[in-house]
Amino acid sequence: MKQNFLFFSCTTLGDGNRYLTPDLSVTCWEDDHLLWSLAVGLPGIVVWVIAAPSLAVLVLVKQRRNLSDPELRAQLGFLYTGFKKEYFFWETFILLRKLSVAFLVIFVAIIVERPIQALLCFAILVTAYFFQDKYRPYNE
Repeated sequence: MKQNFLFFSCTTLGDGNRYLTPDLSVTCWEDDHLLWSLAVGLPGIVVWVIAAPSLAVLVLVKQRRNLSDPELRAQLGFLYTGFKKEYFFWETFILLRKLSVAFLVIFVAIIVERPIQALLCFAILVTAYFFQDKYRPYNE
């Protein structure tokens, strides 16, 4: 997942041009970078960041009455074991928190300064902590 976001991680250098952060020899949004970003990076984000987690949540919601079934637990238990039964979906919130921070670090860096970016990340983490403290989804 992180690798997909790195296709879009660009840094502005002293010459005013934007370069790919992991490889500063690559100019962002030109030639090969544009091709790789659209052909590999964007589909990777769609599949691994949007489609796969959405599918997992849909399956869990559909199977919520069968979560104690040994076969289902063997296949998908890693997504809900450790949470109280009524919070079987909580892993989704954890993933959303991680994605939100990654999105902020990679994409929002283009339009806001670092202190604002840090404040937004802090707001996400405080919000996540608030909900975790309020609902206490983990098994004791």
